[in-house]
Amino acid sequence: MPKPISTKALWDTGATKSTISTDLAIALGLVAAGSTKMSHAGGESVNSTYMVNFGLPHGVMVAGILAAALPAAPDFGAIVGMDVICGGDFSLTNLGGKTTMSFRTPSCATVNYVTEAKRVRFAGVGPNDPCPCDSGKKFKKCHRP
Repeated sequence: MPKPISTKALWDTGATKSTISTDLAIALGLVAAGSTKMSHAGGESVNSTYMVNFGLPHGVMVAGILAAALPAAPDFGAIVGMDVICGGDFSLTNLGGKTTMSFRTPSCATVNYVTEAKRVRFAGVGPNDPCPCDSGKKFKKCHRP
């Protein structure tokens, strides 16, 4: 089993599949599992594929990803594509000007920030109270689900 290598990765919601750089595949001593035709910004190419495990921040491990090899980009050694992202819950928050990315797999709950914001905004408002949005209507006639 290859020794893990740390690399920067691009989290790419526009990429169908995940990739690793050819240099990273060589450094890991990986043996090609096959090849695939890929469409990318540079056109189309046939690239070797490798079975890889991605260790993500916060101890999240995604195993058994069939990743194609592409020439190294200057700033990262891997692209995490939708084949990984769709396997879990992905979230970006920006509290107090600090952006935080979070990912968990497998998916274990529906996260809906709009519903959560309404729940917090309207907490403690009774159905006959004036709506907090200042519409002048009763809550039950305005924002109550």
